[in-house]
Amino acid sequence: MKSAHALADVETLPPRLLDREAAAAYLSVSAATLDRLIQSGALAVIRLPVERGRTGLGVPGRTRRILLDVRDLDALIERSRERS
Repeated sequence: MKSAHALADVETLPPRLLDREAAAAYLSVSAATLDRLIQSGALAVIRLPVERGRTGLGVPGRTRRILLDVRDLDALIERSRERS
């Protein structure tokens, strides 16, 4: 069992994975622009593995929810930096 102190430390960490809307806000772009970045291959998406419990088959699958890693967003920002 985790101590209350260890739990408090985890709760204060910023999330590493962001949903589509949060990732768009992080980059200060629209969700449509974020979608184009994903479709172009400029950003990778993360789909976490899940068990499909509703089917009763226990077939492994992936979530439909698209998540993006903050590290990938930061790397895109750095790659996009222009100097005059």
